[in-house]
Amino acid sequence: MNEQTVTRDERAGEEAADPNRLLPDEDPSSHDPDDARHWLEVYDELLDFKRKMLTIAEEALDGMRDKPARREVVDTDRRVLRAECDRFEKRLAFWRNRLAAARDGKGP
Repeated sequence: MNEQTVTRDERAGEEAADPNRLLPDEDPSSHDPDDARHWLEVYDELLDFKRKMLTIAEEALDGMRDKPARREVVDTDRRVLRAECDRFEKRLAFWRNRLAAARDGKGP
């Protein structure tokens, strides 16, 4: 693995853990109900995927007793997956509120 790959991998890990990171083209200033519905679908799909990955990680931990590999999964993989789930839940709530506001005529 070269230095550029390590740096890119480190950056990806840091970005994944950033609770305020938005997805490309996501515009939180948008009050368009279609935008809100789109991002609800996107984040719902991402959250479903990450929850499945977290379930797989949890199940795999059962077979990893007292090993350095288990500690690595607990300290990194599971922690990152949970952080991503939290971030996606937060973004879902944001877009649900934005859609509700648009429906109630409370947009800008």
